[in-house]
Amino acid sequence: MVLLHKSAPLLVFVVLLLGYILGKLRFGSFELGSTSGVLLIGLLFGHFGLTMPAGLADVGFILFIFCVGLQAGPRFFSVFLEDGSKYILLAGFVAGSALIMTKILAYYQGIDSALAAGMLAGIMTSTPTLVGAQDAIKQLAPQNGQSMVEMLSVGYAMTYIMGTVLLIIALRYFPKLFGVNLKQESDWLAIERGLTQDSEADLKGDLPIVRVFRVEGKLVEQFDGKTLRQIDLHSRTGCLVDKIRRNGSIFEPDGDTPLLEGDSITLVGKPRDFRKFPYELGKEILDTELLDYQVEYRKFVLTNQQLTGKTLGDLAIDEYHHCFVHRVKRSQIEMPINSGLKLSKGDELLISGERARLERLGEQLGYEEKHSHTTDLITFTLGIVFGLLIGQIIIKVGNIDVTLGNAGGLLFSGIMIGHFRANHPTFGQVPPAAIYVLSELGLMFFMANIGLKAGGGIVEAMMAAGGQIIMNGMFIELSLILLAYCFGRFLLGLNKALLLGAITGAMTSTPALNIITEEADSNIPSLGYAGTYTFANVFLTLVGTIMIVL
Repeated sequence: MVLLHKSAPLLVFVVLLLGYILGKLRFGSFELGSTSGVLLIGLLFGHFGLTMPAGLADVGFILFIFCVGLQAGPRFFSVFLEDGSKYILLAGFVAGSALIMTKILAYYQGIDSALAAGMLAGIMTSTPTLVGAQDAIKQLAPQNGQSMVEMLSVGYAMTYIMGTVLLIIALRYFPKLFGVNLKQESDWLAIERGLTQDSEADLKGDLPIVRVFRVEGKLVEQFDGKTLRQIDLHSRTGCLVDKIRRNGSIFEPDGDTPLLEGDSITLVGKPRDFRKFPYELGKEILDTELLDYQVEYRKFVLTNQQLTGKTLGDLAIDEYHHCFVHRVKRSQIEMPINSGLKLSKGDELLISGERARLERLGEQLGYEEKHSHTTDLITFTLGIVFGLLIGQIIIKVGNIDVTLGNAGGLLFSGIMIGHFRANHPTFGQVPPAAIYVLSELGLMFFMANIGLKAGGGIVEAMMAAGGQIIMNGMFIELSLILLAYCFGRFLLGLNKALLLGAITGAMTSTPALNIITEEADSNIPSLGYAGTYTFANVFLTLVGTIMIVL
């Protein structure tokens, strides 16, 4: 303990280390998570008088909120596709309702505004709300800033873990209490939008394999003289004719190419696809040149505006490019893989296929993620400087000073750079792995600071008002779930499975999404989560600021 008092860097990384270890512990099917683990260890060390070095929490706050903006940027202005406007309304409704309920309870119960803001941030498990509130305190109340930040931290610490657990439990039993069959709702939506299970089976699976056959025997009766378009082998079996050897020459065929007796053909498909042939394939042969098919995995980011809004079926990547889609991620959430899935700008597609074909496909989709293995730190730091400068701008509205603050400025700057980079991939390269590390490290520095600050007064605060704060938090969270469900179902008309996924996104809770997708036995709810999550982070940051300003 003496060493921790003497060495602030040692203290910080010991808190992070123990917090990550604690976060990995599982209690049944529940895992505490790194954020909760670091917060709890910080509270423990803070209770014994240990404090974080000045400035490190600010660096963490800057990295985290700027990275939130970077992640939101690619989809922020294109989210109006499909149900986009509904997702924005739902995210805004949840944030606004949380703000109003908290303000009313705080007013009538005489709860300090900073404590109430921390309570709201904790029950919503929303670090952006906490960041926005803390930044507003530093901007608007520098004289009482230290004590208000401590109260903010205490409120957050008292309700964060309870908020996570309560949301998971509530959403686990909500469908049963209200008679919602999530599996059935997911299936209905899948049929309505063409997200069929058959399509999913065709698109998702192992790497394709290559086999070579000679057109002879029964294969001649099936194929000889017919064009590939007439044969329509792909729709019937899932396999594709990739190359043909004819009279000693090898070429890539198109739909108008006929198959002739004596041709040697390269068939590409999943192992299960070869079992779908209703006839004998003929003689399988060894032709090293035709078997020279270098299968690779590559990750592409969709930036082509002309392809945005089209479905995977429209792109027909397997049929036209002889490549196979294995995964689509949006806002770090894996989407259901099927021909009816509409693509959005910034989607990450994991695709397998032959090297040359993948390169041609990548030119159409946008850019290959591996080309962004370096981080453009000049643009990254310039974006942070730009965001901090925006946060200093003050506009007079009557007698009131209006400012975005550092949180709003950094968020705005990150969104703009993320959006611009989605349209110009060579600009400001920050690969997802780099964003994750910077965001995670920034968040953990910030959470360690919250725990260390709150630890000194958490016991006294729990004894004085802990019961009241926790009961308020439970009331707010359960009310939000019910209100958001009614708003989304009866006013927006969202599918129930999609809606519950969207509610978890509006409350920025990935663990709760996992509960919904398990209950639905489908990734359909992930579509709703991805739709609201981006805007929820923005709205909840503003809510944190408004909690202090008003």
